[in-house]
Amino acid sequence: MDMEKDKKRVIVLGFDGLDPKLTEKWMDDGLLPNFSRLRGTGTVSPLTTTNPPETAAAWAAFSTGQNPGKTGVFDFVIRDPKTYTPIPGLLTLEKDPSGGPPQPKVRRQGIPMWKILGDHGFRSTILNLPVTWPPDRFNGRLLSGMGVPDISGRGTRAGYYSTGIINPEQRASYWDVKIEINDGIVNTVLLGPNDQTIPIRFIIDFVTGTAEVDIQGKRIGLKKNHLSDWCFVCFPGEKDDVFGMCRFCLLETDPEVKIYCSPIQIHPGKPLYPISHPPTFAAELFDALGPIRTQGREVDIFNLQENIIDDDALLEDTFLALEERERLTSHLINESKDDLLVSWFGVVDTTQHGYWRFTDQMHPLYSEEGAEKYGDAILRVYQWLDGMVGRILTVLGDKDLLLIASDHGCTDWRRSVDFNARLLEEGYLVLMSEEEAKQSEHQVLPQIGDTAGVPFSWVDWDKTKAYSVGCGKIYLNLKGREGKGIINPGVEAQDLEDELISSFESWQDPVNDNSVVNKVYRSRDVQWGPLMKRAPELIVGLQSGYRVDFSSMRQISTEGPLKDNDKKISGDHVSVDYKLVPGTFLSNVKFDLKGDLPHLLDIAPTVLEYFGQEIPPEMDGRSLWDR
Repeated sequence: MDMEKDKKRVIVLGFDGLDPKLTEKWMDDGLLPNFSRLRGTGTVSPLTTTNPPETAAAWAAFSTGQNPGKTGVFDFVIRDPKTYTPIPGLLTLEKDPSGGPPQPKVRRQGIPMWKILGDHGFRSTILNLPVTWPPDRFNGRLLSGMGVPDISGRGTRAGYYSTGIINPEQRASYWDVKIEINDGIVNTVLLGPNDQTIPIRFIIDFVTGTAEVDIQGKRIGLKKNHLSDWCFVCFPGEKDDVFGMCRFCLLETDPEVKIYCSPIQIHPGKPLYPISHPPTFAAELFDALGPIRTQGREVDIFNLQENIIDDDALLEDTFLALEERERLTSHLINESKDDLLVSWFGVVDTTQHGYWRFTDQMHPLYSEEGAEKYGDAILRVYQWLDGMVGRILTVLGDKDLLLIASDHGCTDWRRSVDFNARLLEEGYLVLMSEEEAKQSEHQVLPQIGDTAGVPFSWVDWDKTKAYSVGCGKIYLNLKGREGKGIINPGVEAQDLEDELISSFESWQDPVNDNSVVNKVYRSRDVQWGPLMKRAPELIVGLQSGYRVDFSSMRQISTEGPLKDNDKKISGDHVSVDYKLVPGTFLSNVKFDLKGDLPHLLDIAPTVLEYFGQEIPPEMDGRSLWDR
């Protein structure tokens, strides 16, 4: 008997964004044969997600079996209540008093399932799961996922080189570099940590429309709209050198030269920050498999939005990422003797974000030409994952449990919403005069997108009752919590909540007379736990077709509260009512769900019970074995 095939294991595949409606449709059409196989012999069902249905909040709940009121992960963007400054809700770096690189600080609270298993002698391997940075210490191995920045420590910032740039600027997702050409040669720099640079050279061949990049003694070829091989770079440091890797893409040679550089990822073999547990694990994977992505998001979706990278290059990178992640996952399934393996794939989500407009004829950017070329992009990703599941099923033993879970689904994004503009119109938020505002010292983060607006430093907090930060969250300007709070906790606050709920739930879009909001939730009604003091008062669940505008997450639009979504990110979920965008659950075991949908919170207790472990009382989910 093959002892490895007879070993009892749990394999959990996290398919971020896998939508139950699309999954069911394509199974019925015969396009996903391995998912259909699971439907026949195991379980396939919609999967209730967290409220809000955001990636970070949902995967933190998946890992711990606890709701956001216990994990403390409420939104991608939160605020400092004393200054009202929007700050990242996932990425936190603190200064190292010894002078070394900034050190990451964990946001997620709660004990993940792999730590509980490790305390009872079971080993786990966790790959790329969001909200696992910095890595947990436990009996097993972990490669951190979403939350890991590029080597700049700023999240994920690409480079954009162009002869057409007039006023270079740095934005949230990219930085401009104005270039000049002398006899087909461009001498410029690559930006690294702490604004450090290294020289690079582009050699342009205008006859063939190709180029080369010369970087630290190595030359790599560039073809139009194709990503280059990985370029390994080193930024010399006072204490330690900083190593990274990136890809280039030649976007255009005529009439302007335009070149894209991906965010510079932390080198897995020589990481600047701790990105794995044990620290050698990332290097071991690099030695075994070659370059592996360390940046939290697999592909650079935000710079599709900014028109820095095009649809062809992003789709190419999507399938490069899929191939890499499958190679990594299969290697560890075959090599590992661990009891639990969790592997996360984010490209379903990013492909739906970027290519939904080619499937939605009512989207402002829909075109028949685009639909002809890219209309099957999302299906192709689903089919790749379906094929991977089939390949994995062939190597599983009789006692191996396969669970597949997505954190949410996806829906149309046709109209953009600015909650602060709505609050401004309704008189709940008040702005200072321009002269007063210019005296403010509050800082704001760089913006994504070109929406005209004013920063939070223009808000007159002495007159403001409520404001919005993040993906559809509303905070009351409470006395004793906010820096200049004016609303008394208790009856006054509850009455204000009632007013806001009524205002938002009655909101009609003047363009189409549709309801903008499906339901407004009091956070305390849908979340609970010791960290609720960090939570917003209200979670606004939008109707399908609507999504909070990117720029409105950190500023107040001067263009009104509603407008057409003219951006390429065209499918979404984060601010939609969680009931409208459930995830998807699949398993090779037939669970008796008794007509009740499983919940993302149920995965952790289900895994624990399979290994004969007691479910901690602080877990909010329940085992699927106990239905």
